[in-house]
Amino acid sequence: MSELRNIIDMHRCYAKACFGFAAAKTNLPASRLADAAECRNFDALEIQHELFDTLPEHRQAEWKKRFRVIHAGSLTDRSLSYNITAAPEKIRAGFVEESAILLKSIAAKHGFRIAALDLPTGAILADPEQREILRSILKKLHPVLLKNGQTLLLPFRLPVAGGCSAAEFAAFLRETMIPSIRTHLEIHPHELKKDFSPREIAQNLRFETRAVTFCYDADSGNRLLRQHLVPWLKYFALNAFYGPYFVCPFSLEHRLSAPEAESFSRLAEELKHKQE
Repeated sequence: MSELRNIIDMHRCYAKACFGFAAAKTNLPASRLADAAECRNFDALEIQHELFDTLPEHRQAEWKKRFRVIHAGSLTDRSLSYNITAAPEKIRAGFVEESAILLKSIAAKHGFRIAALDLPTGAILADPEQREILRSILKKLHPVLLKNGQTLLLPFRLPVAGGCSAAEFAAFLRETMIPSIRTHLEIHPHELKKDFSPREIAQNLRFETRAVTFCYDADSGNRLLRQHLVPWLKYFALNAFYGPYFVCPFSLEHRLSAPEAESFSRLAEELKHKQE
C-alpha cells in the first residue's frame, strides 16, 4: 500500500485507533473481566449484554465512562441464532420478535448501539435459499435498528474457510441496502501467509466493517504480533476506520486471557507512539 505514504499520516491513524478485549467472543466469565478488560491502553470492550446486566450499577457507570466504545456481543445465545436460517418460519418469526425486544432493551438500559448476530455468515450466503431467508430476517429488523439508532453486525471469518467469498459477502450487504447492517471481521492471523495482502483477502469489506477481532489459539503458543496487526490498520486507514480492534485469545479456562490482553495493550501503546 505505497499510496499510504503520500495521502495518509499513519501516526495519526495509530493515535486514533481503538483497542480492546473481546470478552463476548471468548465467553469470558465475570470473575476474569477486570483483569482482561481494564488494560491501560484499552478504550473499547465487547461484552455480552447479559453479563453487563449482572455488573453492579457503579461498575456499569464506570465502564461506560472509561470505554469510548462498547459492543454488546451477540444478541442471543448461539444455540438460538446459529441455525436460524434453517429453522421453520414460525421459529424465525419468534427469533425476529425476540431480537427486536432485546435491541430495544439494550438501547434503553445501556445505550448500546452496536450488537451482533452469531451466525455462520459465509455458509448461509453460499446457499441461495438460506441467503434470502437471512435477507428477510434483516429487513424485518431494519425498522427497529433505525428507530433505536443501532447497527447490527454479521460476523465474517478471514481467511475464508468454506462458504461464500469476501467479495460475495460485500455484494450481499450492498444489494440488501440496509445501512444499519454491517460486518464484524474475525481475522485468524496465524492462518495467513507471511506476506499476506489484506486487500486480496478482504476485498472491499473495509467499507462494510464496524469491528475487527483477531482470533488465535493462545494455548498452542500463538501470539499476536505487530506484523499481524499493522497491515490491517493500513488497509482500514484508506477509509478512515479506526476500530475497534479486539483481541480474542482462546485459552483453556481462560488462563491466558489476562496475559494476552496485557500483551495486546503493550502493542497498542507501541503503535500509538510509532512514527511513520
